[in-house]
Amino acid sequence: MDPAKQRRATGFRRVLGGLREAWLAVGLTLLALALAEGAARLALSLRRPAPDARIQADAYPAEPWVAELYAENARSSRMRWESYVYWRRLPFAGSQINVDQRGLRRTWRPPAAVGKPAAATVFFLGGSTAWGTGARDDHTIPSELARYLAGAGVPAAITNFGESGYVSTQAVITLLRELQRGNVPDLVVCYVGMNDTVATCQNRGAGLPLNESNRVREFNLLRHARRLMREALAAAAARSALLRLAGLAGGPGSPSPAPTGRPDARLIDETLRSVDANLRTVDGLAASYGFRTSFFWEPCIFEKPHRTAYEESRAAVLVFARDLLLATYDRVRRDWAARGPDEFTYLGDLFAGTTAPRFVDHDHTSETADREIAAAIGRQLLEHGRLRGSAGRGPTNRAVGAEGIPSRRPRVPAQEPTRAR
Repeated sequence: MDPAKQRRATGFRRVLGGLREAWLAVGLTLLALALAEGAARLALSLRRPAPDARIQADAYPAEPWVAELYAENARSSRMRWESYVYWRRLPFAGSQINVDQRGLRRTWRPPAAVGKPAAATVFFLGGSTAWGTGARDDHTIPSELARYLAGAGVPAAITNFGESGYVSTQAVITLLRELQRGNVPDLVVCYVGMNDTVATCQNRGAGLPLNESNRVREFNLLRHARRLMREALAAAAARSALLRLAGLAGGPGSPSPAPTGRPDARLIDETLRSVDANLRTVDGLAASYGFRTSFFWEPCIFEKPHRTAYEESRAAVLVFARDLLLATYDRVRRDWAARGPDEFTYLGDLFAGTTAPRFVDHDHTSETADREIAAAIGRQLLEHGRLRGSAGRGPTNRAVGAEGIPSRRPRVPAQEPTRAR
């Protein structure tokens, strides 16, 4: 054989041998990692999962149902894609939590009223506080409101459209989609405040949903192989049992932002302008479709000055948004009060006078608190004729005044509907 050819053949065999050894090394490394990952998963599966810290909330009684509630809360938190609003829960059946095929949580009705037409139909819109995180089906705010109204002789069929993480824009779109289906209620109750303000703090701008950055990262991901690979590797690392066992990776999710310090007045104005635009939209729909509306600004843990030690520890989770929340709530309490209780009710400081526990975490309330919130809502609805008869006063148009703060306008008579501006 030609010496040159022999040298080339020898070199080629050496390259092949090197590639074979490298591939063998990679294969053995991958096998070792797979075995280690499997062993880590086995070790984690043998561990007793850490219970939800909220089970220890001092607002709960020492009852077995509390632990079961949070076990079901974890299992029922799987979401599916929902057009326009991003997500809605999958169906779930449990002893404490039940979600139907549409993704809506079960709401209490008087036993005698089941299967019969109700005196009034009510849509209850909001985020997870409306959905009822921390409460059993029959003790969410919509359920307690249904119970309160039934006790007052006004049986109402309340549909709970609340969903975890929803801001007021998602709530309004939810209402619009129901109207598109021909599902028109007698009354719409909007229960808002916390999520819109926290979303502003998180996004450094108002009017966006919570965790909007996740949607930005996911957009068109399937069309970009490099981005898809990078996200897949990051997700695999976040879910790696081996890394979790070593304490090097947490679960999915982003860390809480750092405290923002002095709140930006611009962010407060933008938040209130955004929420007010949504409330005006609901009023415009009410004028067109003939239903009534009632708006409530929900309680905030920072507006409860006499917090228990447990509540104080949970409030610390939301410290990054504390200053903006307090400033926004103060502005709402001060500048939206002129609207009157038949138009808007501020419940932010509902628990300001109690030393007893009312919160089970940084924003969700206990069943006792839900009952008190529902009673406050129910009194307003009954005292101002939002559920009695078809006469009464119609929806309200809202205008934005100086510094972006909504100002009150005379009500538009029900017989002269106008379009929302």
